[in-house]
Amino acid sequence: MNTPYPLVSLGDVLTQYQEYINVPEPRMYPKLSVKLYGKGGNA
Repeated sequence: MNTPYPLVSLGDVLTQYQEYINVPEPRMYPKLSVKLYGKGGNA
């Protein structure tokens, strides 16, 4: 693999969000989708 970036463990670059959220405020959330292998489409 030829990349200018070093390979590192995810734990070296990510941290866990540990603040507690009581109740999220009511609101409209956008629909999420996952597109794999370029086979996604308009949902």
